[in-house]
Amino acid sequence: MLDTSTVILLGRPSDPWLLPTDSVVSAITLAELSAGPQVARVAKERVARQALAEDVPIYTSNLGDFEGSEGLEVAKVPQLAS
Repeated sequence: MLDTSTVILLGRPSDPWLLPTDSVVSAITLAELSAGPQVARVAKERVARQALAEDVPIYTSNLGDFEGSEGLEVAKVPQLAS
């Protein structure tokens, strides 16, 4: 499952080989992209729960967003250099 930060980087990740061959995007990520950052903090918990329920990892460039999500596999996606 790709996190919002990773979806935003699609097409320009620093190392595309770190991304899974097959991936999914949660409805929460779609809502975040539509509604903006106002819902981001609460939504992260929903994304983590959905990923746990689906037994899929989260790919994100914001590891801190998922700290404390016990049992959740989180993979780091490097941000582009400025």
